[in-house]
Amino acid sequence: MNTEVRPEEILAWIQESGINTEIGEEDFTTPLSDLGVDSLDFFSILEVLEAKSAISIPDDAANQLRSIQDLTDFINTRGAGI
Repeated sequence: MNTEVRPEEILAWIQESGINTEIGEEDFTTPLSDLGVDSLDFFSILEVLEAKSAISIPDDAANQLRSIQDLTDFINTRGAGI
């Protein structure tokens, strides 16, 4: 049975990845780049998300993912079975 991922889970995964930035629940729709996440950090986040959600995030889709809410919506749309 598939369970939807919540933005709070994505935030926890980002923190697990070792990204050193202050992100709170009020920031879920804020672009990650505005929160100090650079391109290398974003790549690390994508790797963690792919591992945790068991889905692949193609480059063209990754280019459209800007916020924690975007990441959450993408994973839930792809039907991740977590």
